[in-house]
Amino acid sequence: MTDVDLTLPALNLDMARRALSAGERARAEAICNGLLEATPNDPAVLGLLGEVLLYRDGYADHAVKILSEAASQWPEDPVINARLSEAFLRTGNIAAARKFAAQSISFEPGNAAASLVLQVVGIVEIKDKAQNQSEIGSLPGDAQVLLGRLLNSLGRVAESVPILLQALKKQSTPIIVYGSLMRGLAGLGQLEDVLQVCRWTRRDSLDLPIEQRLEYIKETQQLASAVNNARPNHAATLALLGTALLEESRTFDQGVAYLNTAHGIDSESPDFYLGAGLTRLKAGDFINAHQYFSTGAAKGSENVELARMHAALKAIMEHDESALEALPAVDLLVLGKALSIDQRPTEAVAILQKAIAKAPKLVEAKLSLAIALEMIDRQPEALRHLVSAAKLAPESPDVRSQLAVTALASQHFEEGWALYESRLHLWRRDSQPRDFPMPQWQGEDLTGKSVLIWREEGLGDELCYTSCLPDFIKDHECSVTFECDQRMVSLFERTFPTIDIRPEAIGGKYQNKADFHIPLLSLPRHYRGSLDNFQGAGVKLIPDPARVENWRRSLAELGDGPAIGIGWKSGSRSWRKKPLITELSDWDPFLAREDITVINLQHVDWQEDIALAAARLGRKAVHVFDDLDLKDDLEEVTALMAAMDAVVGGRCWVSVFAGAVGTPAHIVSRRLNSFKFGLDYDPWTPSTRYYYVPHYEPWTEPINNVIDVLKQQFSLD
Repeated sequence: MTDVDLTLPALNLDMARRALSAGERARAEAICNGLLEATPNDPAVLGLLGEVLLYRDGYADHAVKILSEAASQWPEDPVINARLSEAFLRTGNIAAARKFAAQSISFEPGNAAASLVLQVVGIVEIKDKAQNQSEIGSLPGDAQVLLGRLLNSLGRVAESVPILLQALKKQSTPIIVYGSLMRGLAGLGQLEDVLQVCRWTRRDSLDLPIEQRLEYIKETQQLASAVNNARPNHAATLALLGTALLEESRTFDQGVAYLNTAHGIDSESPDFYLGAGLTRLKAGDFINAHQYFSTGAAKGSENVELARMHAALKAIMEHDESALEALPAVDLLVLGKALSIDQRPTEAVAILQKAIAKAPKLVEAKLSLAIALEMIDRQPEALRHLVSAAKLAPESPDVRSQLAVTALASQHFEEGWALYESRLHLWRRDSQPRDFPMPQWQGEDLTGKSVLIWREEGLGDELCYTSCLPDFIKDHECSVTFECDQRMVSLFERTFPTIDIRPEAIGGKYQNKADFHIPLLSLPRHYRGSLDNFQGAGVKLIPDPARVENWRRSLAELGDGPAIGIGWKSGSRSWRKKPLITELSDWDPFLAREDITVINLQHVDWQEDIALAAARLGRKAVHVFDDLDLKDDLEEVTALMAAMDAVVGGRCWVSVFAGAVGTPAHIVSRRLNSFKFGLDYDPWTPSTRYYYVPHYEPWTEPINNVIDVLKQQFSLD
């Protein structure tokens, strides 16, 4: 284990205030939300959260709700009353704004924020147009922005836009005005101008903290979507909308679809080339990304983001060290992340170290550096960088989740499982978001209560973590319902006969009347606090005995040698899984043996691989049961595995299922194997053994080791 202090600073209101003062509004909001999870309805936290929301366009109604709750508890607080008055003003409720501003001043005469609200209200109510214009012109920039937002909410956009344009000239950071300006321009139907302000927003947010930039990009997404609804099939609109959607994993594919549509309408749009280049760069495709950026920069020379991306790609592809040294930290971060995705972690480490040298507090660079270091088996360094990132941003679920994974790899079980709860705040491709009316169980007495345990992640993960269910059932006299993958219902009913097994229910209002819910991957926090807790607690899945016997007969008909299943790669297309993929051709020394019978367990992308193996070896190398649905008929698949003598392959669900039915599994892998805790066996399914090889070394040695073990196990020549 690595001796690193994993104690992180506790979230507190001063931390949120400092973040807000530093312009890190997204961080301040995240800290406030974290504090409210622990102490709901804390008026001090609600007051600050309301202030944070006032910085964001389109959130005034939410701010009113938050600040009204704070004011109900602290009715004489002048600051909360002032913030609430501004929130009401932003919604167009002038009477309420005047009321709470007056209350604020009664508690604190001269309160600046409340006075500003009253000044804006007074201007709006001036009937003399000349006097009105004179008053507006003399307002400071912040007051003009507030006035413009009020007029937007009142639908008086013909008045708001000129005022907001005036405010732009008085602001040192004009980006704070762009959201309101875009809304006013949209109200006037000046859609091309809205798109131009979207471009300014992308340009002016390039060097902001990552979370803050994402907040502004989200505004461009909302406005571009509104423009697209008003004027469909416009290339630039679709390109800007698609590019904004690329920023989040959950909307990435939707963004690509919009960009493809934009290209079909107008293939000359610089906006398209920026989005297309970012799409390829986020896939680690440097050559095509550079081509898109280069073409786009030539077509739209005024686009700063295009020019910067073009310069960054040119520097990395030409190995121009002086040009790389001149790049801003955030551009180096983009390159470093792309290098990791392109499976070039050593280069990524060097680039990300440059980014951190330029911006020591760039949290995402530390996070990305840790991921790259893990890929090349430098976990102690990765852990130190993650701890550093977490101390800078202890509220970040991305950082905490990655720190959890790395801590678990180093057998810091208690800290790792506690940190892993942060996964519930992230979008996860294989886990649908769930929202329950009952609280999550945190260790309370459950005597006489009812509990819903619900599945997470992929099939292999689901099966591993069900090994905690017997511990939970033994410890608690309560009613248990377990929601699992539909394909696993009958298997789990046989394996866990004392609990209610149901298929996963996604969407709609949840009807179960349970007292508590428990995400399945939260159980190890309570039952796997050390390696000793795994002893004798592996997954034990009970297949159908009759099916197992049928498969034994079928396998016996294939030959006399041991029947060994093979699954050589995961079905996941995540870039994080790429280093773990073996090709069937890597297994040729195993497939070439005529004293074993090899059975296909690969359920995706297997047809061509098996045909090519037969051509290479001059015979049928892998037997396929054509009528077996390897993806969905898990009753038959588990019975087949239970009837086999062994299973081999790369890291995927196959090894977990084999181990769960007690069939020896021999799996080749990279060292990046966090949830196996650096062990050469799977503690969740102890009959599974791992054979490791460093990152990007060929699979030859571990596969030969597997063959040697099989020769010994089955007394083969």
